[in-house]
Amino acid sequence: MKRKKVIILLLAAMMTASMAVPASAATNGSVSEGTDIVVGAESVLKQSMEDISQEMYKLPQEGCTTMQLTRDAVIKAQQINMNTYYMDKITIDLNGHNLSIENDVNVGSGATFTITGEGNVTGLDNVKVNGGTFNDNHTEGAATPTTKPTTKPTTKPTVKPTTKPTTTPVTGDAVASIGDELYASLQDAIDASKDGRKIVLLKPVDISKTGLSIPSTKKISLDLAEVNAETDADGEKTIAILTGTGDKGITVEGALAITDSDGEESIIATKDESEDAVFTLNAGGTLYVAKGSIDAGGSHAVIANDHSNFKIKADDRDAAKITAKGPSTIVLNDEAIMEMKSGTILNLDGVVLEDHSSKTVRFSQDCFLRSGQVGKTKGTHVISTDAGHVAIAGGIYRTDNAKSGTFDISGTGSVVLAGGYYKQDVADELLAPSYAKTTTKIVDNNATGTEVFYYAVTKSTEVSPKPTKEVTPTIPVAERFGTIYSTNLSLKGKVGLNVYLALPERILTDENATIEITRNGKTETFKIADLESFEVKKQTLVSVTTYVTAKEMSDDIDIKVIPGTGGSLPLKDTAGNKSKNGAYTTSVAAYLKSMKGNKNVSKSLQTLYDALGTYGEYAQLYFKHNSEGVEPVDTLADVADSTFKSFQVKKSGSLSGVSYLGGNLILDSDTTLMVYFKSKNDLSGYKFTIDGKEVEAEKDGTYYILTLDGIEAKNLDKAYDFAVSNGKNTLSVKYSALTYADSTISQKNTDLINLMKAMYKYNVAADAYFK
Repeated sequence: MKRKKVIILLLAAMMTASMAVPASAATNGSVSEGTDIVVGAESVLKQSMEDISQEMYKLPQEGCTTMQLTRDAVIKAQQINMNTYYMDKITIDLNGHNLSIENDVNVGSGATFTITGEGNVTGLDNVKVNGGTFNDNHTEGAATPTTKPTTKPTTKPTVKPTTKPTTTPVTGDAVASIGDELYASLQDAIDASKDGRKIVLLKPVDISKTGLSIPSTKKISLDLAEVNAETDADGEKTIAILTGTGDKGITVEGALAITDSDGEESIIATKDESEDAVFTLNAGGTLYVAKGSIDAGGSHAVIANDHSNFKIKADDRDAAKITAKGPSTIVLNDEAIMEMKSGTILNLDGVVLEDHSSKTVRFSQDCFLRSGQVGKTKGTHVISTDAGHVAIAGGIYRTDNAKSGTFDISGTGSVVLAGGYYKQDVADELLAPSYAKTTTKIVDNNATGTEVFYYAVTKSTEVSPKPTKEVTPTIPVAERFGTIYSTNLSLKGKVGLNVYLALPERILTDENATIEITRNGKTETFKIADLESFEVKKQTLVSVTTYVTAKEMSDDIDIKVIPGTGGSLPLKDTAGNKSKNGAYTTSVAAYLKSMKGNKNVSKSLQTLYDALGTYGEYAQLYFKHNSEGVEPVDTLADVADSTFKSFQVKKSGSLSGVSYLGGNLILDSDTTLMVYFKSKNDLSGYKFTIDGKEVEAEKDGTYYILTLDGIEAKNLDKAYDFAVSNGKNTLSVKYSALTYADSTISQKNTDLINLMKAMYKYNVAADAYFK
């Protein structure tokens, strides 16, 4: 059974009197029989699991404020959320053990979080102080300064100078930072990084003797903005990271994204001349270059092995630049994948890409690949491939060596051209179906602005026809565009946006064509050939569905159609709105807005849409998700607190040694109910059911948790029967999402109360429409 989700809403403390240990049961500081709670003024709960993130939620349930470690511990499985109303005062006593904080600890307004006792702590940067207080005096490893302030600074300790300093920067010995934390080496910062938090390079570093490693467990974002490529009196540019090659270079087995947030040039370079590379990608590692310059000198810039992934996607082809003057700039081996959408890759004399991978390499949009230098060398092939497939849908490919040509294809290698500009002529057999060659002049160097002769590969219908008296026929819109035919919603545990697309026949018959849907930086990919198609008004439609949670209803949803040859198919909707940068953007909120006042929408459905929109807005406010400027029109004044009394929990039956603890509602990933039972006995032979259907209970110490996912809008008021039985006797609890709401109304958290009231109105509207 899956682990418990992050508990975003507060656990309703519906505890029976038998749960508490009376003070008379033991003297202060002793341990009462059969429990791990230390009774007395200290209110201490002893650690029983390695991951204490879930155990810490027991503290308020047991009336405790301190978690005392009994062994090394981690906070990993879920976040800890503290505020003035819940877990307002929590202490972790290390008790001579070590603690690794690998998930967020959010110290909200009015809350105090303290770490005390002897022991080591790592991951302190994951403690997020948002109006509360964090007390700690532990030093996190050798990577941090030798002394640590007792409170986190409110501002970044260093300010980027407007010009490059001529004296030692104010950061002292630190070379990198993560938020307010400073690190003495770049490797230390990488080792300390959690959950992709950005590492900022503060000064030039030389790793040519030690190398740099990105382990498989790390997702690193490295910003080079603080170290710009300024030219000194000798004409030498500042190098942000001076590397070696091979094991003295940068080895990536996790994920590394390189960017440069100030837009000024920053350089990663090596002075080695070897058969190794500046970047070596192994074991599924991913290198993503968004901005910056990489100068590999006489070595390879990147060697990608195994099933690793190399991506370049910059704002334009001048924002990311990779250069070498060795035998090849990029080498792909095994099953490595490469995708380039914009940027520049050069080799001053040799091959730009040496492809030995059995997978597909894709180039599109604003790429520039060149072999050779103007006035110095003509270069050689731009791309050589002997095993994989190279798909080009756009970009510029230059070599001035007419004898070698642009491509060297051997073995099982192949190249398909569905776009792009080529300095040398390309063979007709490389052209994708319906594509043709023409000639033109383009600017391939933005610095000179000079127009240069190129061969252009374009859709055959896009090639300019020879002069003729005949009128050139208009290309059917259905062949040039894909159409967002319509959208509607599915209301389940999440809200599903169903998108119906009319696509050209060439896309429908393309076995490698896909639809990509991106939201919040995460992309879902659907293979078009696998989608169900159907006919509507003599058009073939396919549909895809993407799901959002309540708080995400205003988030942009980007839709792309990717042909198998690369690039993207332009999209438009029936109102004429077109895709930008290859993506058509919409949202659930945009759909709801488009339906408002629509005469074809029934009154009950319009009420449901209004309630759904209001529910989403209050979810944004409670979760503080893109909530700036959100002001719901519906103030919920028509929902009285007493409304929820009819949904109070109902218990029936009894079971010796088993008690009902409480319920919890989760809305941040799905609509999920969790009901907690407690027993010191082993219940492995007992039967757990939800509405009579046997389920597996998750055991956590003395707690047994039943979880129900995917509760639909119309069932938010449904009281599900959560039960545990030994075959003779049964303890049963009737609990609904609105039961949880009833337990929150007496609290002081206005955002939570409003969210529950909005959920109630959403349920009422769903009941009226569906039932």
